[in-house]
Amino acid sequence: MGLALVLALSGCVTTGTGRYQASYLCKEPAGRDDRLVRLSYERSPLFLTRRCASYPDLTHDTVGDALSMSTRRSFQAGHTYMQSAALRLRINGNLVGSALEEALPPEEFARFYQNTLLYHGQPRPSDEQWVERAGFMCVRFYHWFRNPMQKQQEVDYWCWEGISGVQEPFNVSALEAVGPNEEWKHDLDRDILNPFFASLRIKHVPPEVLTRIERQRQEACLRHKKHFDENGKGWIKADFPDNRRALRLLKSCGYDVEVPPHDGQVLRPGMNNRSLQAK
Repeated sequence: MGLALVLALSGCVTTGTGRYQASYLCKEPAGRDDRLVRLSYERSPLFLTRRCASYPDLTHDTVGDALSMSTRRSFQAGHTYMQSAALRLRINGNLVGSALEEALPPEEFARFYQNTLLYHGQPRPSDEQWVERAGFMCVRFYHWFRNPMQKQQEVDYWCWEGISGVQEPFNVSALEAVGPNEEWKHDLDRDILNPFFASLRIKHVPPEVLTRIERQRQEACLRHKKHFDENGKGWIKADFPDNRRALRLLKSCGYDVEVPPHDGQVLRPGMNNRSLQAK
């Protein structure tokens, strides 16, 4: 049975071929969405609509095992207008093994994730909590920011489970954007994420997919080691002058390296080895 037929039977109409399949929320049926390899859940009524958009508003990454869906609206600041997501849900089964930091122990991953956000100039999460959702240990991040055109809030969960056979956490996040002077319209946990977790089922990932993930992880380890040997630093852009993040990833790959202890520092936006060592 071809992929397009499988997706049509699951309730979505797709466009394009290959890894990324684009489709329309107006074609999504109510009920359980079982198209992901790792996760199964009940569709949120907030993303079910009879009005079709003029552009695809749902994307399925068939390799990474991820879905992204959004409703859109116009935003205005002065004479400038913008169309962007008003409400967005992302669900990621995380079946690509090349992100080595995602295989770190949970607390190390959380610190790694925060430092990467800061390096790329994104605000540090205003709230971080370790919580239990659907019986699984999760780290919950809450982010928000504001500019002249809109303000956004986002709740982001990374959760570890022992059912699927996948070492990396799965990820689910919800985002809302409103005008800069508008009130939030949703409690993202109450309206979107809690119902998702209440309906969540974890599936056993097929052995051939687990084999592919491990192969991709090993290939990433080899690339990381080769880059470190040739350049004296890791292939990740965000690191401290002592290369502690790169070295930690090498150690997680099984290489015998010494990792400097974490000393509480956090990365500044744009911080990297060269800029610091030149000062």
